[in-house]
Amino acid sequence: MRKAKRKGWNVHTSRLLSEVLSNPGTSAMLVPLTIFRNLLTAVGERAIQLNDPQLNLLMCRLTLYSVADPECPKYDPKLLKEVERLADKASKM
Repeated sequence: MRKAKRKGWNVHTSRLLSEVLSNPGTSAMLVPLTIFRNLLTAVGERAIQLNDPQLNLLMCRLTLYSVADPECPKYDPKLLKEVERLADKASKM
C-alpha cells in the first residue's frame, strides 16, 4: 500500500493564537487576534458550505475543522485521510 505524502506543514491555529497572547507584551494584540479568529471562523463556516476538497484539506491543515484537531473529541484521523485523498483526486482533475 502506498503511503500518502503530506502536503506541507500543519498549524494548530487556536494554540498558535493562544501562545502568542500568553507572552508578555502581547496584550495589545488581543483585539486584532480576536478579530482574526472571528474571521477565520467565518471562513471555516463558508468552507463547509462550499465543500471543496482542496479547501477542506487546507482548513484541516489549519485545524479549523474539529475533525482535524487532536485535542477535540470529534478528532477523526480516518476522515482526515479521506479528506487528503479527495483533495489529491481533485487536484489531478
